[in-house]
Amino acid sequence: MFHLSMSSFRQPILGASIGAGIAALCAAPALAENTVSGSAALVLSRNFDSGINTKRIETSLGTVLDNGFGFQLDIAASKYEQFTSTSPAGSVHLFYKPGDWAFGAFVTAEDRRPGNSYYFGVEAAYDAGPWQAEAYWAYRDDISAATDGNRFGITAAYSPENWNGFGVTFGGHAEDGMTTGSKTYAYLGAEYRTQNDLVYGAQIGQTDQGDTILSMNLRVDFGKGPVFSRRDSRGVFPGY
Repeated sequence: MFHLSMSSFRQPILGASIGAGIAALCAAPALAENTVSGSAALVLSRNFDSGINTKRIETSLGTVLDNGFGFQLDIAASKYEQFTSTSPAGSVHLFYKPGDWAFGAFVTAEDRRPGNSYYFGVEAAYDAGPWQAEAYWAYRDDISAATDGNRFGITAAYSPENWNGFGVTFGGHAEDGMTTGSKTYAYLGAEYRTQNDLVYGAQIGQTDQGDTILSMNLRVDFGKGPVFSRRDSRGVFPGY
């Protein structure tokens, strides 16, 4: 019953959310000058056990208004070598950020061959001093399929000032309710940030299948950077 209800309303909800997010972003400069922030990145991943490579571009754009409420829009496209098409995805985040903490809700829509899915989730982020951390949970509604499930994850980064731009990253993600069963991915990484906010990063991770995945990324942040990180499948499960 719940699955049918979500399917009935997912397209109007997504359309309204994206429309509201874009409208808010367009109006943001007039409401809160110099608060538009985000990032753009190129990510290359290789699964050493399957031999599959993944190529990905992603961008985020958002703003925090004077009253603490904010909006963020994510767009990404990934090329998974097993398939002949790209995997586009988009997310809209609506959140409240009164200080170091941010609490929000998001909707993610993705074309993940051989199927498409919507994710409806809640999230929290912390950013103060050398620490940044996030946690999220989402309900997955598979389009034109009877399956559904849950996705959740936690990520963190530590980059003190005396490390001169270097930092470490770590985290993990898990998902259940798929026809192929559940899946998990945990990683450890390192980053180096230049003075002009260009970030070079690398992550090494392992899946529940025992596959080892290496990801290399080049990212540029502008403003204060995005409040929340990516939520789509190719973003949280690179090379899976």
